[in-house]
Amino acid sequence: IILILIVFAITGSLSLVVHPPYTSFSLPLPMKETVRRISLLEQVASAMHYLHSAQPCVVHRDLKPGNFLLDKTQKIAKVCDFGLARMRTAAGKATRVAGSFKYMAPELFKHNTVTEHVDTYSFGVVLNETLSGAYPWKDTPDIAIPMRVAVENKRPEIVKEAKIHPSLLKLIRNCWKQDPTARPNMDGVLDVLKHCRLSLAS
Repeated sequence: IILILIVFAITGSLSLVVHPPYTSFSLPLPMKETVRRISLLEQVASAMHYLHSAQPCVVHRDLKPGNFLLDKTQKIAKVCDFGLARMRTAAGKATRVAGSFKYMAPELFKHNTVTEHVDTYSFGVVLNETLSGAYPWKDTPDIAIPMRVAVENKRPEIVKEAKIHPSLLKLIRNCWKQDPTARPNMDGVLDVLKHCRLSLAS
């Protein structure tokens, strides 16, 4: 039996930071805000590294900004919504396609194989969205996303105006590679995020 306790997040999720209601922001993001968002995602990556390193490995399967809750300072992030999570030993072929199409890895559409690499793919989509403020697949209906991702090897738009740090751009592209085994592990993701945060904050 696994028991998960989640603190009450009074200010909502990362989604409200990335897509604030009734508010617009210009690109590129101010350096201070960029560093704050990287810090939040660093905490998410740390949590996922812990889950992926567990025995057995825990695969979340539904990483997206709405599933990262923030404390009242909006500086602490917590991963939530484990309704679709699976143990790695029980992974392999899932019984049905489940998750949010905009963040789902191509192998889930092709043969529904569940490994920790599907979380890495989702994280790459989230990273791009968080640093650019652009909804993934904004003008693409959900029904068309599987064809775009799994067959045509397309990915969400990278907004040039966001001027995302080159190391983070490389990380985004590595996270959403078509071959699951070519994606970095979460400890590798964590290292890049930490390095960029310290570099930008100095």
